[in-house]
Amino acid sequence: MRYKCRTKAGFLATPARDLQFPPCFGGNWDSVEECLADHARPPGVTTTIVIKSAAPLAAAHPDVLRTFADIVRSLPDQFLQGRPRVAFRADIS
Repeated sequence: MRYKCRTKAGFLATPARDLQFPPCFGGNWDSVEECLADHARPPGVTTTIVIKSAAPLAAAHPDVLRTFADIVRSLPDQFLQGRPRVAFRADIS
């Protein structure tokens, strides 16, 4: 996935598009968490979300990347129950 955004709305729209979130996606953090938890993956497959060139977003809205990382880290504990993981990495250099 490639993120080219500088706002929270743009950031949230990209995984919704690339991971084909359902039409009911609400464009907010709760909806991101639910959709990532429900994201269909073949057994044993990890979905890795890589955000490249995230420095402009991190500088303008550091809370966006931090909140997204917190959501991804919480998925195994809260939702996945043995299903494949979702991983996250941001390049803010």
